[in-house]
Amino acid sequence: MANLEHFLRIRKGVSHWLQWREEYPEMIVDLREADLSGLDLQNISLETANLIKVNLENSNLSCANLFKADLSNANLIRSYLMRANLQKANLIGADLRESDLSYADLSYANLRGTNFRKALLKRADLSGSFLQRSNLSEACVIESNLSEADLSYANLYEAELVGSFLYKADLSYAKLINAHLTKCYLVGANLTQVDLSYADLRWSNLSKACLKNANLQGTDLRGANLEGAVLDENLDLR
Repeated sequence: MANLEHFLRIRKGVSHWLQWREEYPEMIVDLREADLSGLDLQNISLETANLIKVNLENSNLSCANLFKADLSNANLIRSYLMRANLQKANLIGADLRESDLSYADLSYANLRGTNFRKALLKRADLSGSFLQRSNLSEACVIESNLSEADLSYANLYEAELVGSFLYKADLSYAKLINAHLTKCYLVGANLTQVDLSYADLRWSNLSKACLKNANLQGTDLRGANLEGAVLDENLDLR
């Protein structure tokens, strides 16, 4: 359960919270399982806070500092996290369906098993993040940075990844059925056993990528750069 004092203080508003945090900067914030749904917490400072199983549904956390915060199994459905700092945060098992994370910093965050279905992640920084078995189906991840991210076994069905940077990303065993990857940078990416059936990869850069045993049925590769890519010997790309 949440620390009662912390819970009462945050409900007084961001200004009161920030003033209190300035007075007690070493305080370890404990708001686990607290109901903070629908609150305006724009610019809040919650770095390293314990937010396990917190309810932040429909809350405004834009520009919030959540650096290294523990949001595992948190409810963030339809929350607003534009430009939030979630670097190295733990969001394992969190529910972010239909949330807005545009321009957010999620670099090196633990996003294993996180639900991003229909979330907006436009121009978000997901570099080095751990997205194994996460659900990004129908999510908008346009022009985002996913370099060296681990997306193995992730569900990206019909995801919008147009113009995203996936340098050396691990997409092995991921499902990218009907995904839109036009003009993506996938140099050196691991696409082993990936399902790219009916995906759009026009004008993407797949040089030096590994596509061993990938499902490319109906995949649109017109204009794609496959120089140095590892492909199955009997694959017909005509």
